[in-house]
Amino acid sequence: MHPSPITTKSILMAVPKKRASKTKKRTRKSAWNQKAIQEARHSFSLSKAVLTRRTHFVYRKDQNPKDPPKGFGNREGILINKNSPAE
Repeated sequence: MHPSPITTKSILMAVPKKRASKTKKRTRKSAWNQKAIQEARHSFSLSKAVLTRRTHFVYRKDQNPKDPPKGFGNREGILINKNSPAE
């Protein structure tokens, strides 16, 4: 009786066929960095607006602001809606 042959699965990874030029690499990296910088500016601007109470929304469109907030701690001071009547 012969032992059954051991089968091994070789894992093949995606590899580029040719090396990308420095210009292409720098262009892609620059575009990626610009998106990150734009998102950082947007989030910083929103956080400043929340702290100075100059924002009209904080919640996503699909979220009801009267629902209790989910997450850590008491977040009562975050909802700022200048257009709604005082309750």
